[in-house]
Amino acid sequence: MDETSLCEFFGPFGPVSIRKMFGAHGVYADGLCFACLIRGDIYMKGDALTAPVFEAAGCARFTYDGHSGTGVKMPYWALAISAYGDPQELKRWCAMALEAARRQAAKKAVATARKPKKAAALP
Repeated sequence: MDETSLCEFFGPFGPVSIRKMFGAHGVYADGLCFACLIRGDIYMKGDALTAPVFEAAGCARFTYDGHSGTGVKMPYWALAISAYGDPQELKRWCAMALEAARRQAAKKAVATARKPKKAAALP
């Protein structure tokens, strides 16, 4: 699936942009990555709140082999099969993934705000 096809696929959800990343394609809405196309499969952003929903739907979590030979689990789950042929179902999964991306962005913003700022170097 190319960038144009990805935009068309996600069309029922709304406008998205596509960015190449690490040999994959990130799918963005509202400036947040909520889905990825990795090796021909679509994965949706998840978090602690949505993981049980993905698991209940039988969605596999994206995992890759790390340097130490152990599997590295990423916060992305395969898109539910039911979403591929049903625009309403696709919208539901996309909305859930985008909310997970928003929660992650909010946590990151709080963590960044709590970090002490480095003192400016004196000339």
